[in-house]
Amino acid sequence: MSCYAFESANKNAYVTIRHHELSPSCLFLSDGGDPFEELMKRAAEMSEENKSGASAREKFEVPNGIGFGSLAWGDVDRGFMPTRSSFYQGVSTTSGLNSMDSFDVNDLEDAYLTLLRGGISFADTCESYGAKMRNRKLSSEHLIGRIRSSCLGREKGIGQPILSNKFVPKLMSRSFDAFDVRAGSDAVLRACRASADRMEVGVIDLYQLSAPTYLYAGGRTALIAGLAGCVQSGLCRRVGVSNMNAKKVQHFYDRLRDDHGIRLATNQVSLSLVNRKVIFDGTVDYCEKMGVTVVAHTPLAGGLASGLYTEANPTGGDRTARLDKFNMKDLRKFAPIHEALDVVCDMCDRRVKKELRAKMKQAKDLAERNPRKFQKPKDKVINDVTPAQVSINWVRAKGAVPIPGIKNKQDANELLDCLRFELTDDEVAMLDRAADIVDGYRRRYP
Repeated sequence: MSCYAFESANKNAYVTIRHHELSPSCLFLSDGGDPFEELMKRAAEMSEENKSGASAREKFEVPNGIGFGSLAWGDVDRGFMPTRSSFYQGVSTTSGLNSMDSFDVNDLEDAYLTLLRGGISFADTCESYGAKMRNRKLSSEHLIGRIRSSCLGREKGIGQPILSNKFVPKLMSRSFDAFDVRAGSDAVLRACRASADRMEVGVIDLYQLSAPTYLYAGGRTALIAGLAGCVQSGLCRRVGVSNMNAKKVQHFYDRLRDDHGIRLATNQVSLSLVNRKVIFDGTVDYCEKMGVTVVAHTPLAGGLASGLYTEANPTGGDRTARLDKFNMKDLRKFAPIHEALDVVCDMCDRRVKKELRAKMKQAKDLAERNPRKFQKPKDKVINDVTPAQVSINWVRAKGAVPIPGIKNKQDANELLDCLRFELTDDEVAMLDRAADIVDGYRRRYP
């Protein structure tokens, strides 16, 4: 048990925090805010965490095994529009996940609400996403915080999101705050606090390193101590790494556990049907063995693993797209995967529709037999299964948590429809065989 005394501008108070410690050094706020109120806010959030059984020493679980990414949020080069003029209303070049539609804050809020209502609550961002818009408070972090706060105030019945953020381990970067030169473990804590402020939260659920660089001033020891300090100071609940192989994951896992008593929660890696390196090099197996959750960024490989870009459709249906995003040679190599995706997609579509129609018929029959007790359900349009959904569920079948980028309500609904089905072993094997053919072809003809 720890007791901290604070003399604030409006009160003298003693605060007793049980079960965990909060470092007072992290509570002297740059904006002159009241550290007492900050402590109470953070303590309440951590107490709520303890009630639910969550801990930096327990395995990190993502509801429904799917999350969403926000790489494009606040990035004008990826379609974000700070103020959408009437000229752009309704303009769409392509459709579906990984499309290049323009989008604004209203689109993002609709997508966010749709996902949380449907049971997908894990949101991933990074301090560098949309950083050019930070001065206008329209970076990815700002947008997530703004939308979250707005929805909490007027939407009832939706759960709290699980927020993930990442630290960029570089000495200097344009995405950092002005005059922020990073070195040592303290820089990790400063960055985590700044990210939490931009996201308008007291505690970040998951804080990760964005890259496996060892050129950081202070080295791996400082990074590990910084991550541990974020947990111990109450700035985040869990910590993770990104893009690390099994050997590097083991080092961070051992040092966090042995030196700080903290469990490594996640390893965020690139994993898709067209990039299975982390499966073959043992990274996924090691993480599974150690209870480290594998989070798969770019599960659709920018549209290459979703059927959006194929040899027959090199521009993804966008007449204004660059023709060299994926050249014809590469698209031809991946043709076996695209063909297998179409076949498995048809199989899943028939199965899903058959199961849903059977459930709807059962509900109608029940309502007809007991009209006073049950209301007859209305007929619903059953959406088609898409290749992108098959590709995402292939990643889930490999034990990873896919986090495809989401920009609008249409993207959100398509992602939610992934929860309607899982791939059978035969369907996974069919996709694996197609990917094996591509890998063999790429080794012979790089």
